[in-house]
Amino acid sequence: MTIKAIIFNVFLMIFPFYAMGNLTMEERIRSLQHIHNSYRHDTLAKILYDLTLQNRETELRFTSEILKMGDKLDDLSYFIVLRHHARIAPTGNQALFDSCITFAYNHHLGDYISSLYILKSTFFKADAIYDSAMIYTLRARDEAIKFDNIEQQANVLHILGDLYYSTGLLTKAESYYKQVQQVKGNADVWNDWRRRIIRNNLGQIELFRGNYFGAMGFFKESRQEIGKKTITSIDSLALAYIYQMIAETYLRLNENNKAAAFTDSALAIYSDFDEKKGLYETLVLKANIALSEDFPKMASSFLEEAIRINGSDIFDKLDNFKLLLLRAKIYQLLNDTENAAKYLRQYVAAKDSLDKSLITARILQIQSENEYEFLRSEYAWIRIQRTLFILLTLAGIAVFATIVFQYSKIRQKNKRLVEITVDLTNRIKSPHFQETNSLQDTPGTHDLQPSDIKQHKLVDDFIRLVKSEELFLMHDISLQKIAEKLATNRSYLSKAINAELGQNFSCYINKLRIEDAIQLISAGKIEKFGIKSMASDVGFVSRTTFISAFRKQTGMLPSTFISNYWQIVEEKNRLFNNSDCQEDISDNSEND
Repeated sequence: MTIKAIIFNVFLMIFPFYAMGNLTMEERIRSLQHIHNSYRHDTLAKILYDLTLQNRETELRFTSEILKMGDKLDDLSYFIVLRHHARIAPTGNQALFDSCITFAYNHHLGDYISSLYILKSTFFKADAIYDSAMIYTLRARDEAIKFDNIEQQANVLHILGDLYYSTGLLTKAESYYKQVQQVKGNADVWNDWRRRIIRNNLGQIELFRGNYFGAMGFFKESRQEIGKKTITSIDSLALAYIYQMIAETYLRLNENNKAAAFTDSALAIYSDFDEKKGLYETLVLKANIALSEDFPKMASSFLEEAIRINGSDIFDKLDNFKLLLLRAKIYQLLNDTENAAKYLRQYVAAKDSLDKSLITARILQIQSENEYEFLRSEYAWIRIQRTLFILLTLAGIAVFATIVFQYSKIRQKNKRLVEITVDLTNRIKSPHFQETNSLQDTPGTHDLQPSDIKQHKLVDDFIRLVKSEELFLMHDISLQKIAEKLATNRSYLSKAINAELGQNFSCYINKLRIEDAIQLISAGKIEKFGIKSMASDVGFVSRTTFISAFRKQTGMLPSTFISNYWQIVEEKNRLFNNSDCQEDISDNSEND
């Protein structure tokens, strides 16, 4: 290494601390102006990196002041600051990025445009707008290939892996992560940070798949590589995250002691840096460990502490549904079934919502990538998206109209079926029908053999006995009791019923009971007694048996039958009232 290089490296180490010392903002910027352009860019990048380890307010003040005096800097220095300011600005990020892109094009900085598209995609990814994130990532890929920028090509593959990882498409994510490992390039491309991030993500993929030993291998490799190189807060927080993931893996392996030890190590680091998200996740992990050891009260304590630390921050959907499941498990172990059931229901609803969101995101993401592959020209994908949206809207309207139409047909069919059933039941129950409904009156019975006539007469007597004495309403009615009343053999009576009526004894009795239930519904008694009481009144021992028999005979549940019946009644009453009103109007007009 030459003396010049050594002096330069020492200068890069010392200058950022000097620039952030007690000098005013203007003095810091003026000190940058005196550095040669070939060194200024690296120095400025180093200062900005060190500022990220400080606080956001200092960063914003520094970048804002440089942008005000940017005409005294060369184009690349101004662009570096403008890009950094766009990344950290709390509002207007997209507009700032657009101005960065315009500046890069106008000042022939095309080699940096891919980095802008990557940063812009991260904002869409943070807002879970995965299709737009995918589009800008692919634009970044095209720019990186165009300018043969190896580092940005690796960044693109990394972002693509992250996008698919975020929506749960783990196989595609794994494929892109492995492609990054193949690119490697120079030390700037394949640095410790990138190796660690990709390795941790691959470990999480294995964790999700249930390959706990494979996941542990990735996490321990990251732990071994980071070693004692925890110089910055970023390194320390990275180590805390690795401890957290190792602890979660040990928890899955039911090695709770090891899990607890690594959790405490992670918690200590997060506490030192007051990292709220890390503290929250680690305390939730401690709650899960306590729960696995059957200490629900301890788990509840850790969980409440986690929520207290997180404060009013909004959970993302994944955190939310995990939290609900954990609460349900805690209350279950505390034998508080009411709260356990409440949180379990909320968990199911939240998970269903999350699953639907992920499915939608996956569809849009894959669709966007496929469209971009076939349509590279700018804005072409927007036309495809609009067309698809219109088609999906029309398809949705058509599906909705079809569902409404089919539902209307089913309702009309149900109403008609109810009307027919009620009318038929009323006619069967009428005295005239009772008098003529005799098997002996059936045409052709006089031409039968004596044995057949005897069978006819027996079944006819059976029908009259059951109906006249309403034996079918008795809970303990049996074929044996009726056979004794008819002074006949039980087996012979059973065969006669099967032959003459085409159904067995139980089916016929249930048929009479359902007919009686329909008459009760027609008489409005269901509102007074309810389905359970009605089932008992018509002879059924249980509500379930009644519902099953009712559905078998009428084709619908009792509740559906009842609701349709009262809709028919209301419609008829409405028509009747309207006709009365018309008659009143006619009478009044005649009187006038």
